[in-house]
Amino acid sequence: MKVGVVNGLRGYAILGVIYFHVLSQFTPSGFNKLEINQFVFFPFAFLSNGLLGVNLFFILSGFVLYLPYLSGARKFDDWRDWVWFYKRRALRLLPLYYFSVLVVVAFIDTVGDMKALLNDLLLMATVTFNFTIDMWFPRFNGVLWSLGVEIWFSILFPVMVLSINRYGLFKIGSLIFITSLATRIFANQSEAFAVGENLHLNALKDSLLGRLDDFITGMILAHVFIFQKKRIQNPTTLTASLFFFGLLCLFVACSIWDAALLGYLSLGWIPFTNNIVQISTAFIIYALLFMPKNSLRFFFDNPAIQMLGMMCYSLYVWHTLVIGPVIQDQYSIERLALYTVMVFLISAFSYRYIEFGHTRDVRQLFLPMR
Repeated sequence: MKVGVVNGLRGYAILGVIYFHVLSQFTPSGFNKLEINQFVFFPFAFLSNGLLGVNLFFILSGFVLYLPYLSGARKFDDWRDWVWFYKRRALRLLPLYYFSVLVVVAFIDTVGDMKALLNDLLLMATVTFNFTIDMWFPRFNGVLWSLGVEIWFSILFPVMVLSINRYGLFKIGSLIFITSLATRIFANQSEAFAVGENLHLNALKDSLLGRLDDFITGMILAHVFIFQKKRIQNPTTLTASLFFFGLLCLFVACSIWDAALLGYLSLGWIPFTNNIVQISTAFIIYALLFMPKNSLRFFFDNPAIQMLGMMCYSLYVWHTLVIGPVIQDQYSIERLALYTVMVFLISAFSYRYIEFGHTRDVRQLFLPMR
């Protein structure tokens, strides 16, 4: 099942991530902060926290994967259903993943110690790098950390569906929320899981266990979308209110990140920002799913942003690899324009020929939903 606004949300998520990696050094945490009567306000907190787009990717993955199983279109009745699911997910995720690693090894990575290279390649080939400290943020392409989490969620997904069918969404969801929050709190208290000097990422906090509540949030939203849509009344007023409330919550999460990184708040707040982002994106997604066609909804389901959302996987994989060769630490309008064109063209090729091969018509791939 395809939902146009989901494409749009992915589009804004990938724009946020790209901005974070390419330009956030010009709008770092605390950029143009305001201090009024000992209260610190971060008006540009959105610009320093584009990496939260990854949270949205995880939430939307849970939503999209669970939707057909809730609607009855698909089931896990026997082993053949499991095989079909794993085959489909492998074909969707693994070709681009492996191809990108091969490109880095062939053209970018410095070989160095051959034994270390073979060891790292084994971790990448088996997608077990997520379970190490040194390679959690893989040297072949750092952004693949989140793809590893996505792959392992896909492996776990059938078990989650069957567990929910047996014990109920409330019990399984509560267990996951408690476990993930506890994992993040524990990880936040130890420097052993730190990823260099990057306080945004942590090998345990951002592991599958620490991020599983993002995916279950999406699954809960899928449940709401399927079973609650007939109860919506006054959709225009209600959905607009929910949308802006969600946006406010997201701003609060970004502000907490800035305040914690700058020392205005304890770093102990960081594990809870995931939950605030989950609440905020839940309101935003819920509002957009039930919002009538209007100018606000068009902002999320227009053709341009939908196309970026559909290409988000390729854009995500390639955007950091192009920064060095094109930008070369010399930021200018010309270099940024060249970077944008190159990332889009490489990603469009990758999206067409690697993600989907020749299995789908070009119009289906590049023409967004109407």
